[in-house]
Amino acid sequence: MILKSILQSKRFAQLSLWIVLLIVSTMVLGSFIQTNIDGYERAMFKEMINGTAHKPFIYRALVPIIIKSTSLLIPENVKEGINVWGKENINYLTKEGRDIDLLDLLFAIGLWYVSIICFAFVFQKLAHHFYSQNNKILFILTIIAVAGLPTFFKYYSYIYDLTHLSLFTFCLYLLVKANWKLYLLLICVTTLSKETSVLLIMIYYIHYKSILSKSDFNKIFVAQMVIFIIIKMILSIYYFNNSGTIVEFQLFHNLKLEPYSISQFLSFIIIGVGIAFDWKNKPLFLKNAFYIIIPLLFLTFFLGYLDEYRDYYEIYPIVLLLIFHSVTKLFNNKLEIK
Repeated sequence: MILKSILQSKRFAQLSLWIVLLIVSTMVLGSFIQTNIDGYERAMFKEMINGTAHKPFIYRALVPIIIKSTSLLIPENVKEGINVWGKENINYLTKEGRDIDLLDLLFAIGLWYVSIICFAFVFQKLAHHFYSQNNKILFILTIIAVAGLPTFFKYYSYIYDLTHLSLFTFCLYLLVKANWKLYLLLICVTTLSKETSVLLIMIYYIHYKSILSKSDFNKIFVAQMVIFIIIKMILSIYYFNNSGTIVEFQLFHNLKLEPYSISQFLSFIIIGVGIAFDWKNKPLFLKNAFYIIIPLLFLTFFLGYLDEYRDYYEIYPIVLLLIFHSVTKLFNNKLEIK
């Protein structure tokens, strides 16, 4: 009887879900590490950290700064001993021409894992903001969100990907909560992580244009633009002498894409239907935020790989929450929107 009551308790259910989340997060991290974190010659792991990688990748400076700063706290002789041992005993660090220092990789792994957990935490908070569903259901949705991340692991995994996803999702949460002080602080950090933070400014413009007073709207809008421009200027000046260009032109790659498989095509159709179903009743903020798909697709067509799904990390939490609305309405019609 005691065992049965424990198994049926709310606390045990929550603990079980957290254990599942941690296990799934560990598996996702393993998949991320195995997807060429040191495979692209213009953004090699070690060169990203020491600041010699090519533009525009070197502009995504937050994670390299964190890793390099943490590494400086370790005595040089200790650091050298750990890295030498790693090169001699861990094949992954030197396999296929890699040149990865063990200590830097360990710091990166720790940061990536924290980023996955932070993404899960903020995504759940975001879901709770829009939907008055049972906590267990939203936690399961969060686990699904984390489990879906390997979908984005194609071609390469970049050192900044997971951290940027977490930061961008956190900014979405602060945006919808209109927590302007913390949002403006975090958009500084997010811009340092990756320039796609400019999409947050677009969401702000679309959503709050008709909600805030003209004075407040303009003040916050200008503050975001100034933050973005200043940080981009600082990065551009600091890494002015690095090889590479401001953007990479990938149009010809996209014009030669291999045909999609039937399963991929059907997946796109299902996702599209899931987003569009009951559109008029979906949360306004999510609908407004979804419009960033337009610049994302346009820029990716010219400057990225259309089939490299990591280019769409920013819209991932938005799409999942829109589809969750459709699935819930379709199956039980008991969705409560805040």
